[in-house]
Amino acid sequence: MLKTLCYRRHGDNLHTVSWQTINQQFADLAGNMLALIDVVLCIRATSVEAERGFSVMKQVKTDFRNRLKNPALQDLLRIILLSPPEAEFDPKKAIDHWYNTLDRRESDQLEDDIDDCADLNHLLQLCS
Repeated sequence: MLKTLCYRRHGDNLHTVSWQTINQQFADLAGNMLALIDVVLCIRATSVEAERGFSVMKQVKTDFRNRLKNPALQDLLRIILLSPPEAEFDPKKAIDHWYNTLDRRESDQLEDDIDDCADLNHLLQLCS
């Protein structure tokens, strides 16, 4: 029925009509059928994404990391699967965000560390 209606209304130009237009034009006549077709169009044609996910999980959860709990494993998989390729990643934005969001250490401890670094640099210069 829906196919016949589409061909009657659009004829040879049916291949140029968008799915949204078909939904709007025939919602009253074939609403349930259109909803079913929407669901079918959302189903993936292959299981490539799932297979890729299992492959990545096998790489992440090795014998040395077999105690990973689900939240940590999910976070790692999400990062690996959804992040851009390493060559395209610009870390500056992430570094700026990390650096500016929290005061990571007590300021006294930070000053002591800076002093220790200065002492270490001085010691290294003496040894060379």
